[in-house]
Amino acid sequence: MARPPLRSLVRLGVALVIVTCAVGVVQAARLGGISSDRLDAWTFPTAIVTADVTPPTISASIVPVATPAGWHNTTATVTFVCTDAQSGIGSCTGPVTVSGEGAGQVVVGDATDVAGNSASTSVAVNVDLTPPQVLIVGVADGAVLDAAPNPTCTASDVLSGLAGDCAVTVTAGADGSFTVTASAIDLAGNLGVVTAVYTLAAICGIGSPDVACVVPFGTVIEDK
Repeated sequence: MARPPLRSLVRLGVALVIVTCAVGVVQAARLGGISSDRLDAWTFPTAIVTADVTPPTISASIVPVATPAGWHNTTATVTFVCTDAQSGIGSCTGPVTVSGEGAGQVVVGDATDVAGNSASTSVAVNVDLTPPQVLIVGVADGAVLDAAPNPTCTASDVLSGLAGDCAVTVTAGADGSFTVTASAIDLAGNLGVVTAVYTLAAICGIGSPDVACVVPFGTVIEDK
């Protein structure tokens, strides 16, 4: 019975190609039933296509950039970039927006190539949208005092934490009032600010030279 031509054997698969690589063209020709002087009748594949078994690559980036402590004080968007050098990318996770507050919010991205290989990556996003809580200590807003106070402040932040101690400044107004400003910043960059305004009462010019004399109600000033 006549052997089928090598062209038909090649169409059946890569087995004959493997044999050719192992024993040489002439020996493979004999195995295929073709004499060495008829090798010009063979049809060899110009390239051997190998299977894609390598997963794609995927990376993530977050916009805007976090503070040095790793926190965001606005909505953050996670973007994924997928690449595959062999069969190409079949699917890649699109941008994911993180708008809620919280620490360690995990966002997962997936990549799949045309051959069906897959890969994934994840990033943790920290979002703090709330400024620190700041309180002024030592003076109340609207107070009228006989002597200048020494105001201080306290601050707290329940999510990202404070970036440092709170600070107090006192500014004198043209009307004799004083404004106390206390501020603090958290690790996400949120600024918390509170103010209190007080005045100093002077009795017939006794008191702070920057404050107008305030005569208490019912006081009789004699004209001498």
